[in-house]
This record gives sequence, C-alpha cells and structure tokens, in this order.
Amino acid sequence: MPTSPLIALPAELRLRVYDFVIPPIPLSAPPSGLLSSCNFIRQELEHEILKRMAAFLLDVQARCRRVHAEDMDFSIPQNLGDLFNFHVSRPNNKYSFTRIDPFMALMYMHFNTLYITATSPPDFEPSPFRVRRVLQSNTRNLCMWMSTRAAEKNQPAANRIVYDWSHDPQTFIHSIKKDCWGAMGRKEGWGLKFRHQGWKEESAEFVREEVG
Repeated sequence: MPTSPLIALPAELRLRVYDFVIPPIPLSAPPSGLLSSCNFIRQELEHEILKRMAAFLLDVQARCRRVHAEDMDFSIPQNLGDLFNFHVSRPNNKYSFTRIDPFMALMYMHFNTLYITATSPPDFEPSPFRVRRVLQSNTRNLCMWMSTRAAEKNQPAANRIVYDWSHDPQTFIHSIKKDCWGAMGRKEGWGLKFRHQGWKEESAEFVREEVG
C-alpha cells in the first residue's frame, strides 16, 4: 500500500505543515479536511488543535475575570467531540453578551454546538425580580447580537447555540419570549426555539437552518 507523502515526512516537518493548515485559534475557521484523511493524521491534528484551543479558552477566561470579575467555568476539552460540542457556564451579569464582553470571542468559533449555562454569582442575594431582569437583559443582548450579525456570512459561527438557565436556582421566569422575539424575530438562516419544563422556560436554543 503506498504511503502518503505527508506521513512519510519527519514529524517535525509534518508539524510545520500543520501550522499552515491550522489557524492560531483553530476553530476560528471551519475544520480542516485533513481531519478526515486518516487516523494517524487526525490524531496528530487533534493534539495540535486541542492544545491551541485550550490556550485560547484560558485567555478568554482570564479576560472575563479581568473585565467583569466573573469566572467562566469549563473543562479543558480532551477530544474533538468535547471541543466541537463545547459546554461553558457563567454567572448572570448585566454586561453579558454586550460589545465589551470578552466571552463574545466564543461566538466566532466554529462549534457544532455551544452550550452556555447561566448560574448565579456566589455572593448573589436571592431576588426573583432582579434575577428575571438580569436574565431577560442577558437573553435580549444575545438575541440582539445575533440579529445584527445574522446577515453576515457564518456569523455566529456555531451551528447551534443553547442558552440554558435551568441550573440557576434563583430563576423564576414565566416567559421571556416576547423580549427575545422583539430583539431578534426570525432572521434568515436562524431559528429560535424554547425548551419547556412544565410552565417554566428553561432555555433558548438558536439553530442554524437551511435557507431555500
């Protein structure tokens, strides 16, 4: 069986080739077709992609702490499946999903699904009205951001974004649909869904759709 010229190269040269294939922030561009070439190359690429994305995610986390004094919580992805379907949690913050929010760098990554879980800050004093107001503001900010970029090519870059607030014990929301639809409506190429548990909305789900 003939050997691929790429595999025949010394490891040091293959890594140099990967530098031309993988951007410094790997998911800032669609995944390379080399991932589907063979298991050997996929394993080498996976290692490089995970290493670079870990550095990027830790940098975003540090900037969130510096700008908002908030802790963006996530586990370093150990494989491409974990990376492409990335889970992150963050406290409710009035600056969430705004122009000055460092977290928005994740919106330009080509995830398959980006799961965002809303939590209460550690020192948060229970106040259903305040929680509702901040959560509505956060969701509206996210909708407005997506609305202004829906016409741009591949923005947001993820195929699916799930904003989940069901893990926040202080959340008592009867409905935020009106705010969401008022901010976003239905944009070409994107649909907006809600997941329910009884009477209570638990998450907003933004899904990229095929446009005929």
